[in-house]
Amino acid sequence: MALSTYAYTIAIFELVIGIPLLVNAKGAAKWIVQLKDQEGLLRFIGVLFVVLSVLPLISDCSVGTDVAGLVRLLAWIAAIKCLLITWWPKQTFGLSEKMLKIDWVPYLAGACAIALGILLILAGNDLQGSLSIKFN
Repeated sequence: MALSTYAYTIAIFELVIGIPLLVNAKGAAKWIVQLKDQEGLLRFIGVLFVVLSVLPLISDCSVGTDVAGLVRLLAWIAAIKCLLITWWPKQTFGLSEKMLKIDWVPYLAGACAIALGILLILAGNDLQGSLSIKFN
């Protein structure tokens, strides 16, 4: 999988989760907490994201400070996190459940997810060479 495709895929996921957390924090947080009871679905999501995260690492798994290296670092982190979700879904989501019950945390999580999504879209554009933002 091309690294830019991975960046775009994760960006879309981050935006799909982040926007509802920012717009309707309580409703979105409640939905995420309810996922904890669906162990099979959590394991499936974990496996899906392990596969998605490992695919761009097959051709080059090195990390660095350039855009490609940082996206690969994100892929490594996502692969490890999702492997933990696959093995221990309820324990992994236990901390998320506690955190999302704090009033301001869903808003912060939503804002961070949206920011990461936007940065990943920019990274995908940069990796494709189609980034047309120029500063004079």
